[in-house]
Amino acid sequence: MATLRPEQLRGGTAGNIYVDDGTRMKTVAVSGDFTLSSAGVGTLASVITPASVGAADKTLTQTVNAKGLTTAIAAISIAIAASQITSGQLSSARGGTGADLSAAAQGAVPYFASTGVMAALAAGASGFVLTAQGAGANPVWAAPATAGTVTSVAMTVPSILSVAGSPITSSGTLAVTLATQAANLMFAGPASGAAATPTFRACVPLDLAASPLANKLLYATSSSAMAWSGAITDTHVPSFQSGVPAGDAGFTYGGQAHATALINLTPTNTGSRALRVVLPASSANTWLAVSDSDGNTVISSAVSVAGANTFIIVTPSAAAAGSSNQAQLNMGIYPYQTTGNAMAVWQAQTRQGTGTAATCGQIGFFAAESQASGAIGVDILVRTCSVGASTVTTRQKFTANGNSVMNATGSALATTATNGFLYMPCGAGPPTGTPTAYTGSVAFYYDTTNNRIYVYNGAWRLIAVV
Repeated sequence: MATLRPEQLRGGTAGNIYVDDGTRMKTVAVSGDFTLSSAGVGTLASVITPASVGAADKTLTQTVNAKGLTTAIAAISIAIAASQITSGQLSSARGGTGADLSAAAQGAVPYFASTGVMAALAAGASGFVLTAQGAGANPVWAAPATAGTVTSVAMTVPSILSVAGSPITSSGTLAVTLATQAANLMFAGPASGAAATPTFRACVPLDLAASPLANKLLYATSSSAMAWSGAITDTHVPSFQSGVPAGDAGFTYGGQAHATALINLTPTNTGSRALRVVLPASSANTWLAVSDSDGNTVISSAVSVAGANTFIIVTPSAAAAGSSNQAQLNMGIYPYQTTGNAMAVWQAQTRQGTGTAATCGQIGFFAAESQASGAIGVDILVRTCSVGASTVTTRQKFTANGNSVMNATGSALATTATNGFLYMPCGAGPPTGTPTAYTGSVAFYYDTTNNRIYVYNGAWRLIAVV
């Protein structure tokens, strides 16, 4: 090893160091990653600039070479597992709540109770809504309002409906009702053709049944179904119920009594006919027959061109035709209109014993002259059957010229008669009341106490009775 003498330490190059090479001491320059100042301070060379990496929200990683020098530094984001945070509270500025909300129950709602600090609002009652109370106040649960306001809400409906209260500009109610329609219209789809939106329109035959045809009638087959009858000819009207002989009844109704008419015919024009029946002129015909539930005819109408026409017969339903103790009311119409002949007669009949009809009373209209234009005088006759008798007798006659014949029997009243009298109103004592006035007539009265007859003519006038 070389010995270093003091004089050898003087001089040399600044920054060099003395190195023993085994034979002598010599100076060498310091190079590479290390420098040495003249004051003897050594410095490792830096391979990075520390100020160029890193950030407040990141951490640094470094790369070290074999010499132990840092060759690289990288900034990476901080990743901390939630399980690693075991204490403290993260402020809202750092994305936290600023509060311990671990005790909040299910249904609780977090909110800011103050600036940057959150709290939990306990779950509200069922059906309640979260309601804000404005700035500086916490939210609360509240029952929903039962009414509210709107800016503008309108409603449109089909033409068959009408709407009131539209539009609503604050609050209100939209009322929908059926729109008025013209009479005799029905709500239905199109009368023919392809399917379309229903409207109110007039009924057409196709609405009533599938195949309406001429000379057919629509009838009910049940309480919920209808059908068309067979073709109706001039001589035959088909029955509309099973068990009814063809031609016997055009319509048969088996229901209970009704307060309204089953068939209501109302002419719409002056002179038009509500019902017209045309019968053959060669024979007698019954053009109307009404029967009870037992099949007994209670109302019938027969026409005979050759003789008297029984227009209407009304019979109690409890008595069958031909049975005894049966009463009926007839109206007969006759073709004879010459003087003295019956034109029309209402008569009461009864069947006794054998069931043969016997006339017991009549009100008849008899021609007072041969009927012609300007000659239509008619007398009215009242006929009754006396007790125990079997024929009717004319009792009173009201003539076409206005005469009232009280004894129209055609015979004088016997002096021994006990019936057939005209009875005068009477009373015990003179009359004092004022009778109702009838132009062309006077009232008369018999005083049974004083045997006097009074006639009223402005006042009661006494007619002495001897």
